[in-house]
Amino acid sequence: MLREKRATCENATTMWPRLYRAKCNRDSHFTSKKYCQLSCWKAGLGYPGDDCSAGSTNSFLECGDAYKKHTYAHAEARCASRGMQVCHRDTFVGCSDRLYVWTPADCPVWIQFDFSGKMMKRWKSTRPTNHFSVAWIGDTPTEEDCVSPCSKSEDSCWCPSEVTLQRVFSELPSRGDAIKRLSIGAYPPTSPCRVCEGDVKMYGPGDEIDDQTVFEVDGKFMRNVESIV
Repeated sequence: MLREKRATCENATTMWPRLYRAKCNRDSHFTSKKYCQLSCWKAGLGYPGDDCSAGSTNSFLECGDAYKKHTYAHAEARCASRGMQVCHRDTFVGCSDRLYVWTPADCPVWIQFDFSGKMMKRWKSTRPTNHFSVAWIGDTPTEEDCVSPCSKSEDSCWCPSEVTLQRVFSELPSRGDAIKRLSIGAYPPTSPCRVCEGDVKMYGPGDEIDDQTVFEVDGKFMRNVESIV
């Protein structure tokens, strides 16, 4: 709309005064996108939570390979090299039609389970998929266990999840224990074989059995970790 009227956030007072009469924090779409954030704040129509007392800021958009992955730490370092910080919201000028924005906020994966103990993975509130059984630590959750931040839905409960990997064995396991407890596979190790005889072979960077250790059982390689949700 601003572009069509040859207006900018800075000259909207004369070129498009409707910005202040009907837009800024008076318009839900403008509020969700925080259009003309500084100008609206100066006009006393700032968006919820805004404090623009520091004045205007500069921005820089660095475009690269759309399929090349970088960590958040890498993005922080690239911005810091320019004396800047990562912008945690869309600045509306992109390298393509689809622009993803770095954010320090968690992006949770939602899981759903029924009260028989079976679980499904969910992406936010989308339909559940991959209905499967899991091994619970302790008793199977009941309806009374479905409390905030989880939400109850008919005969099931869905919650934001956090996944961690933890070591399973601190000493060489038996074949039966390894088969029972280890379920995360591994590529053929490049680290040396530390225990090369018997039903269970062990590979790792050192003699200590830790979360980097890989066991070989019946020709299959398994990591010495389990996934805790």
